[in-house]
Amino acid sequence: MSSPTPPEAPRTVSRGAASEAERVPALVGGGSSAAHQPRAHRRALDAHSSQGRNGMSVLVMVTITPKPECLDELTEKLQSAISAFHAEPGCDLYALHRTEDQIVAIERWRDADAFRAHQGGDAARSGAAMMAGKLARSPELQLLQALPAGDPAKGAVRP
Repeated sequence: MSSPTPPEAPRTVSRGAASEAERVPALVGGGSSAAHQPRAHRRALDAHSSQGRNGMSVLVMVTITPKPECLDELTEKLQSAISAFHAEPGCDLYALHRTEDQIVAIERWRDADAFRAHQGGDAARSGAAMMAGKLARSPELQLLQALPAGDPAKGAVRP
């Protein structure tokens, strides 16, 4: 009997030493073409599709680290813009959370195509524009794979 294939580790995207003007739009929806998506991010979405999961939801966690003096302002701006994200086709969940110095968005999209469309859409471009000049470092995006366990009602993020 063969053992099950271990799940892939969550995918993390970082833009390295690029200027903030270059990295925020590329990471948070600077265009719908493949050229605007970070390579590691495209590979993760392609793997999602090629493993027969294209019809499955995509769970994403984005960690945003604003400059300390911009945390409250950026939190308020993102809260006021969330209805635009919720209105996008394929958005099952877009929830904001905050730590002492970061904003975390938990997103669930109907499938990889809906997530790609979100990244190239007007709401994501507006979100990137509102962050310009306000970040201490590049946003960190992770594509997550569910590992359901225990009580089905409590062991996974549900649609």
